Order: sequence, then structure tokens, then C-alpha cells
Amino acid sequence: MCKHWHSCNILVYFHIIFLAIMPAISRSQGPLPPLKSDTITANADIDSLNGDSLAPVNARIVDTNIIIPSLDFSGVNLGDALTALIRAYQLSMYIDTSVTGTISMRIDNVSLNDGLLFIIREYKLAWERTGNIVKIFKPNIPPPPLPPLDIKYDKGNISFDVIGADLPRFIETVINLTGKNIIIDEGARGSVTGHLVDMEFEKGMKAILGSSGFTFSRIEDIYHVGYLEKAGEQGKKVSRYSVSCQGDSVSIDVRNAPIADILTTLSDECHLSIIVYGKIEGTITANYKNQPLSEVLGFILRGTPYSFKQDGNIYFVGDKNSENLFTSKLIRLKHISNVNIQDLIPATLAKQVSVKAVLEQNGIIITGPSTSILEVERFLKEIDVPPAQVLFDAVVVDYNLTNIKDFNLTANNTGLKTTLPDHVYYPNIDYSATGDNLNVHLNDISDFLNISNIGHLSGDFYMRLQIMEQDGIANIRSRPQIAALNGHAASIKIGTSQYYLLESKTIYPSDQTNVSTQTSQRFEVIDADMSLEVTPWVTESGEIIVDIKPEFNTPASVLNPDVPPTISRRVLKSTVRLRDGETIVLGGMIQNQDNTTIKKFPLLGDLPLIGWIFQNRHSNRVKSELMVYLTPHIYYGSEGSIDIKKILKQKE
Repeated sequence: MCKHWHSCNILVYFHIIFLAIMPAISRSQGPLPPLKSDTITANADIDSLNGDSLAPVNARIVDTNIIIPSLDFSGVNLGDALTALIRAYQLSMYIDTSVTGTISMRIDNVSLNDGLLFIIREYKLAWERTGNIVKIFKPNIPPPPLPPLDIKYDKGNISFDVIGADLPRFIETVINLTGKNIIIDEGARGSVTGHLVDMEFEKGMKAILGSSGFTFSRIEDIYHVGYLEKAGEQGKKVSRYSVSCQGDSVSIDVRNAPIADILTTLSDECHLSIIVYGKIEGTITANYKNQPLSEVLGFILRGTPYSFKQDGNIYFVGDKNSENLFTSKLIRLKHISNVNIQDLIPATLAKQVSVKAVLEQNGIIITGPSTSILEVERFLKEIDVPPAQVLFDAVVVDYNLTNIKDFNLTANNTGLKTTLPDHVYYPNIDYSATGDNLNVHLNDISDFLNISNIGHLSGDFYMRLQIMEQDGIANIRSRPQIAALNGHAASIKIGTSQYYLLESKTIYPSDQTNVSTQTSQRFEVIDADMSLEVTPWVTESGEIIVDIKPEFNTPASVLNPDVPPTISRRVLKSTVRLRDGETIVLGGMIQNQDNTTIKKFPLLGDLPLIGWIFQNRHSNRVKSELMVYLTPHIYYGSEGSIDIKKILKQKE
């Protein structure tokens, strides 16, 4: 609308002035005739017109005798045009500010009353009379009634089939059908679209409102509808939002939702007391089903500069570096030891918390932000699994085969009577005789050969013949059982410790001609034992990689406390791969030893054929072999345990 009326409506004034001076204008100088009604509604006025006809009608705004010989408006403000007519014809009329728009029209020889009625009809205006004053205004025509929303409710179940339904109208319809108390939060506006059939009331309302960007929560017997269709960070729009609580479990399904709004909804849905320090910024997209509240809070705040602390039923949320939000938690380990557990925690997590081992509880105390504690706890759950335990059945066999042969013929003159051993003829031969005994046999031989005298031996002469062959089999067998955790070494050692006396002499000079000697004695020890050391590693495929080291230290001769013993040592070290219950044989360490000792009479002992008569022979042949049979068995629980009573009964 132009600010200067005179400059914008020159053409209008020209026509009005021209009409005012035209002699053809007939104007009533007296007052208007009285009307039948003081007030005429807009609808009655408009309906009284007959199509496009401008013929006189019953409705009368002004004197019908006033004729407009010619009127021409082109793009003139409607309010200004009516005001010009009022002033030109000196009408008692009020133009309301609701009358807006522009007018373009031309009429000739039309009554002022018909012209006004035409303008009122074309621009959907109304008029009313109060006394002699006429008011022209734009009426508030109510919109046509909307069709009812397709919402059904029966026995606690509800069905929807709505498209773009206004939120307040939608909620009002639901209230009228269900009789439930529902409040729309301030600022919650928008539309609802969805099609659900026969769903439980609360689930159905959460589903259809959640898909349309709203929340639906219950506090006691009152339901609340919240508005979440807002822009998130970087212009991202919240397109999905659902937060619900059932007992101690929380379900969340959100996309680009502000963290602060989620905390508020959790407080409303789960009836929690959540205190927030400062402003919580950031958005999150998450989908959790039936998770504990503490874990959900940890997931929501994970990767953010915020943390939380629980104190009874109150949750505090704020900057994770604030010591006011630090908390401590004792985590007991179920399957692994807490010794050096700090070294296993990743360095990035170890920087955020303080870790201290509690040996009595086989656990650790963690102090720090709750979100970091949850991260450490999840890591420990990953590694705190039952470790494999490997039980080794080992059978160690040391075979010793000996063969001893003796042929001894001895003769001597003792110069006195001696006591000789009894004669032995089986299984070995041990025969001895004196000179007198041999003289009897020599006389018999002389008589048989018809020789007067072969010889005569003195009474103190004796002779001894020993013939023996001895075979020995020594089977030293041990069956140790040893168990070890996966990746840990285990060893077993069985044997004896032999002590022997060691004597030493130290010479000290006392003067130029004499020396003194100091003798000292001490006991030394040497071990004669059998040991077995194993280190298993159980692979993912169930195979076992074993480092095995058996060692055998056995005396080479009879132990003598006065002489340091000679120890025969055999060591085997190997790395093998086995399956559960598979037996492997290690060993094959064979040792052969042949010793022959010959004592003979000079010259006669070297005679062919009969030289052996003048020899004493001692031969010793020893053959030994070490074998190790190893069988591993994998256990993860108590399946490897034994019945103690049954074992003791077998030993009786």
C-alpha cells in the first residue's frame, strides 16, 4: 500500500471529481430511508446477488438512488478505493484493516449500492450496520470440517491408518477413544503418519509417534508426548528415536539423536534421577536391546569427553576428567590369576585408570571414570576364560641287559691248612680241592695209565675252578603324571642325593726346617635322579605343542661314601606336536658296553687249543636303552579330576 494516498490515487480522484460535477448525478439530499434490519450478515448479502447481474436486489447498504455514471479502477488498493468512494459520496462507513488486496474494475451507470455489493461479493467481504454506520470487513470463514481420523481402540489394543495427521488432533482423537490422560509437551508440533493394526496401546503409540519424530513416555498414569524432530549437529536431522525401559533393562534405537535429549528421556522413561554437570554436546546413533542401564550409559558416553557415576539411585554425568565423577570397582577374576594382570591391560586404557591387585580376592581394584572402568571390565571378560590344562601321562623305561662270563682256574700253596668253600655244581661250577685230594686222583690216573708215579702234591697245596655265565635284565620303569596350564612349564624330579666325604690337606710352613699339615673334611653331595619338564601350548585347532625335556642321572657303579661316584647322564630335549590322547615315543638312546679281562700263565696261556686251560677270563657285556612314552590329555574344567577314595582303595 502506498504511503501517500494522493500520489497513488490520482486517477480515482479524477473520476470521483468528475462524477461530483456531472449534472446527471442524482443525489438524495435527505437522510436514507430506514432499513428493515440494523445488521446484515455477509453471507446473506452475497447470496442475495443473482449471478453476474447488477440489477437492484433487496440488500441495501446505501441509498439505491445514488448512481455512478462511470467508474474506472486499475490496480488500486481495495481499501483506498473504498475510502475514496466514502469521501466522494460522504458516506457514514468504516473500512476495517482486514480489507486488503487490489481492485481493477470499470462500471457505467450503476447504483452505488450495487457497486458496493459487487465488490463485497467478489472479494469475499462482509458488512454490517450499527445505527447509520456501515462496517465493511473480511470475515473469518471457518474451514470445512475434516474427515475423522481412522483410529480404532478395542480391549487395550489400538489400530492406526493416518497420513499427515496433525499431532494435537491425533492425540485428541486417541484421548476420546481410550479415555487415557495424555499431555503434549510445550513446543511439540508436527504431523503423524503410520499404519498399525491391533497393537498393545503403549507399544503402538511408541511405534507410530517414534517413527514420526516424537517420544511417548509414561509417568504413573499420565502419558507424555515429546518433540524430537529437531536438527542435530552439522544439520543432521533426528529421523529415529525410541527409548524404553523394562525393569532393569533399557532398549534404545536412535539416529543422530542429541546425547542430552537421550539422558532426559532415560530419566523420564526409567524414572531415574540424573544430574548433569555443564552442557552435554554431541549426537549418537545407537541400537541396543535389553541392556543394563550402566552399560547403556557407558555405551552412550563412550568416545566422548563425558562420564558418569552412580551413587545409590542417582546418576551424575559430566566431564570424565573431573575427580568428583571417579569411582572404584573390585573386579574378581574367575579363571586367571591377578598376578601381573596390570601388564595385560592395553596402555591406552591403563592411562585412564588406576589398577591395583588384591591377592586375597584374586581380583583387581580399578579407580577412574566409569566409562573407562567399563572398558577395562569388558577387556578382562575377553581374557578371563577357562585356560586349557594339559595332563601328561609319561611312561619312562630304562632297559639294561647284562651278560657276564667267568672262567677262573687258580692254584696256590698257602703254607698252611685253609678252609675251602663247599663244592657248587649248578647253576655255576665252583670246585676246589687240596693237595691230598688231588694226590688221590693222581694215583687213580697212574693206575689207569699203568704208570708207576705221575707226581705228588704237598698237603698245603690247593686248586679252585670257577665257571659261571650270568645274564641280567634290569627294567627301570617310572610312570610320572604331571599337569600344566596352557603356556606354563611344569616339572617333576625323583631321585636320591648321594653324600661322599672329601678330605683335603693344607701345608703350612712353621719354620725353616719344619712344616705343619692341617687336614679338613667336608661332605659333598651329588644327585642321582630322574626329572621331566614339559611346557604345553594348546592351539585353536585342539593340537598341543609341547616342549619336553627328560633327564636321567644314574650312578655308573655301586655308591661308595669314600669315593665320588660316577654319574651316567642322559638328557633329551624336543618340541613335538600332538593331538589330545595321542602317544608319542621319544628315546632310542642305546648304549652298548663290552668289557673282557684275561689273566693267563705266560707262554702256556697262549698255546693253541689248550691255552684256555691256563687262562682266567672275565667278560661283561652291558646294553642299555632309554624310552619315553608321552600322552597328553586336555581339560578345561573338572573333567580331569579323580576319585580319591577309589585310588586309595586300589592301593590297599
